Amino acid sequence: MNSNSLIHLLQGRGHRMTTARRLMISALCESSSPLSAADLIKNLHSRRIKSNKTTVYRELAFLSTQNIVTAIDFGDGTKRYEIAGEHHHHLICSKCSQVEDIELERDVEEEGLRLGKEKGFMVTGHSLEFFGKCRNCH
Repeated sequence: MNSNSLIHLLQGRGHRMTTARRLMISALCESSSPLSAADLIKNLHSRRIKSNKTTVYRELAFLSTQNIVTAIDFGDGTKRYEIAGEHHHHLICSKCSQVEDIELERDVEEEGLRLGKEKGFMVTGHSLEFFGKCRNCH
């Protein structure tokens, strides 16, 4: 979905559209990789919108509850966010921090169900990210 569709979706649900909310949605839609709260604050400031951490985190929490954004943890203590969509995984360069979306040939969901059945464990979700060095860094 593009930013206008997401904005109209939220407005159709009766939510107001603040400038910060609108610009955060646009920044996330335009980005080729997930953005941290700090990235979003910089983006807002570059557009001359004064916004603090509290506002950005509150907006991210709201957008998450509305299934507009998904939080991603790359294991470095910083949450990143991207527009929610089909579940996918990432290649993350540990040197330059480049992130690339990838699709797997095998269905990880099916593997989770198989393991759950085999181990008597109810799988409710998973996270799979690949870390290494991109072609420019190795």
